[in-house]
Amino acid sequence: RVLYIEDNRVNQIVVESMLARLPQVSVALASDPEQGLAMAYAQPPDLVLLDIQLPGLDGFEVLARLREDPALRAVPVVAVSANALQRDIDAALAAGFNAYMTKPVVMEELLATVQQALAH
Repeated sequence: RVLYIEDNRVNQIVVESMLARLPQVSVALASDPEQGLAMAYAQPPDLVLLDIQLPGLDGFEVLARLREDPALRAVPVVAVSANALQRDIDAALAAGFNAYMTKPVVMEELLATVQQALAH
């Protein structure tokens, strides 16, 4: 079960359609950080795909809250962001994201990242 927290509906649709190529993966979508956290607390996912630029709480704060919860601490979290500078990627990885993908999402990269994260 993959939880994708993303406020842009078009990005949700694109990623959901790409992940449909992995029949063993079900996707839950959250349109804002609070909804995403509530969904994660209610039913811990196997992987979280997390936009960095969200209204209210940013992706770094959402990650911090996920890591504070014992039931969610070990769930891999992949940053998905339009910020493609190396310093942005380094900051996200240093903050505890398991991986970092830039938008627009490339299908092969998404599928490989998801499969690798779910294999652990």
